[in-house]
Amino acid sequence: AGGTAEYKIGSGTTTHEYEYTVPVGTTDIDKLSVTGINANGAKWYDSAVTGNSVTFDKIPSDSNLDDTRNIRIDRTAPRVNTITVVSAKGSYKAGDTIMFLMEFTEGVKITNPSDLKLQFKHKNGNIEVKTTKTTESGSYVLFEYTIADGDAEGNTPETLQFDKIISTTIEDAAGNSLT
Repeated sequence: AGGTAEYKIGSGTTTHEYEYTVPVGTTDIDKLSVTGINANGAKWYDSAVTGNSVTFDKIPSDSNLDDTRNIRIDRTAPRVNTITVVSAKGSYKAGDTIMFLMEFTEGVKITNPSDLKLQFKHKNGNIEVKTTKTTESGSYVLFEYTIADGDAEGNTPETLQFDKIISTTIEDAAGNSLT
């Protein structure tokens, strides 16, 4: 991808900090590597101040981010990949539980997962169903719906629609939000 890190702090110490800003328009990058140091006319001296400047012909392999850190630049927001009914086919009655599995395109963190909702689209219209329990694990959310007395008999879900409530956030490890 290329780019330049700007020097921040560290003069007089053994550690210097640089800050790299990911350029706008950069897509996902699996690894970020330091490929060189340009002193831009400045000279670095050893701590003994012997007058010998320090040069960098090659970045030491043990200090290259590609070798020592797991850095990933991620600008892609997670999406809902699939929603499937995972309960067995058959007839259900009030009190029975039907399980739904929602898979995201990547691992996510969910705040207030109990506020997530699925909406069933049936032959006889739409029925909004609040889930009785959600379980989240990485890139999956398992919804449990307990059939209530009075739920329309024979209304097998034809389509499922996912509703994210305002109080719920769904983000990947980089902080990209589900839209």
